[in-house]
Amino acid sequence: MNLGQVCTNLGLGINLGPLIGPILLDFVDITTRTREREREREREESHPSLASWTHLLCWLNMDSNRRQGGIQQLLAAEQEAQHIVNAARNAKMARLKQAKEEADKEAAEFRAKMEAEYQRKVAQSTGDSGSNYKRLELETEEKIQHLKSEAEKITRNVVHMLLKQVTTVKN
Repeated sequence: MNLGQVCTNLGLGINLGPLIGPILLDFVDITTRTREREREREREESHPSLASWTHLLCWLNMDSNRRQGGIQQLLAAEQEAQHIVNAARNAKMARLKQAKEEADKEAAEFRAKMEAEYQRKVAQSTGDSGSNYKRLELETEEKIQHLKSEAEKITRNVVHMLLKQVTTVKN
C-alpha cells in the first residue's frame, strides 16, 4: 500500500502522496545516514584504525592552528585596546588643557574687570580730592579767620590780666 492509498483508506479523500512522498524519502535517507555514522563510530571506538589516528592528528593540528589564530587575535585585540586607551588619554589631556586655557581666560577677564572698577573708583576719588582739597582749604581759611577774630576780641583782656599778674606782688 502506498501513501496515497493510506490517505484514501483513512477517509481523507485526498491524495497527499505527491506532496509528502519527497519529504518522507528525505527523512528515510537522513535516518539511514545517521545510523550508518553511528555504526562507523562504534567500530572506530572498539578498534582504532590508522584512519582514526589520522583523523585525531588532523583534529589536533587544526586545534593548534585555532589556538595560534586565537593568540594572534588576542594580541591584535590587546593592541587595539591599547590604541583606544591612548586615544582616550590624549583626548582627556586635550580637554584638560582646553579647560585650563578657558579658566585662565576667565580669570584674566575677571582680573581686568576688577582692575577697571578699582581704577574707576580711584579716579573718582582723586577727582573728588581736587574738590575736597578746595573745600578743605576754604574750611581751614574760615577757621583761621574765626580764630584771629576771637583772638582779637580776647587779646586786650589777656594782656591786661597778664600785666596785672606780673605787677602784683604777693607776700
